[in-house]
Amino acid sequence: MEGLRVVARTSTFRFKGKTADARAIGAHLGVRAILEGSVRRADDRLRITAQPHQRRDGYHLWSQHYDRQMGDVFGLQDEIARSIVEALRIRLAADSVTHRHGTDLDTYTLYLEGRHHWNKRTPRIPEGRRVF
Repeated sequence: MEGLRVVARTSTFRFKGKTADARAIGAHLGVRAILEGSVRRADDRLRITAQPHQRRDGYHLWSQHYDRQMGDVFGLQDEIARSIVEALRIRLAADSVTHRHGTDLDTYTLYLEGRHHWNKRTPRIPEGRRVF
């Protein structure tokens, strides 16, 4: 996915089990967001929680938990990965529109109006020439 880079798992090991601030971890790794997660087990059930945080303010982008039977751990892993990718795809697409056109709705409306008029233009024909 364009615009997405994932830091190697081994680069994050120094933070395992520590209570460092999401902003500090993100700054150290040079990323815009970090993914925090937890796994809890009760008998044959798993609860996995995934919570991406923005580096600039430390707030959650979203949070999701998954409750499943232990039987299909690999299927659950695939499901979690797909949902994270989809959430990031939506966010990255929204970010690219924002960066290209700004965040002010009035500005964007004027931009669209300008594009409309630009696309309606016709070539100027010098006097005395005929177009067939």
